[in-house]
Amino acid sequence: MKITSALLATAMTFAAVGTAFAGNAVDDKDMGLSKTSVFDAPAPPAWDYTATQGPMPRYFADAPPMVPHAIGAYENITAAQNLCMGCHKQPDKIGQKVPAGVATPMPASHYTDLRNAPGEVMKEVDGSRYKCTLCHQAQADAKPLVENTFRK
Repeated sequence: MKITSALLATAMTFAAVGTAFAGNAVDDKDMGLSKTSVFDAPAPPAWDYTATQGPMPRYFADAPPMVPHAIGAYENITAAQNLCMGCHKQPDKIGQKVPAGVATPMPASHYTDLRNAPGEVMKEVDGSRYKCTLCHQAQADAKPLVENTFRK
């Protein structure tokens, strides 16, 4: 009997609290930065890669550099098939400056297993670093979908 009374009191409390908050609904257009409904799926405008004059500046210290060439044919990167490695996998040139127009060698961090051997530079690219487009994106003159107020 005591358990039934306690359960009934708890249920009545939750019902009262739920009724108190029922009138404070948030419109789905006010839930994010976009001024459209969260249920809409707006497609970004199409854009083509256009060559810029040299590499774009990095937005913050140690930010991954942007890719200064088209990468449309590089989709579906896997550990077994990675077109980036053909030009950028140069372990003998780690840390060296290369002339403009020559593929930049990957840094030592890409040859380091940060989980198991943090200070050791290996001869092969670490298995967690083969998916280049997770960090590096092609430079594009694309209009942002949402205003960015970040400052250096």
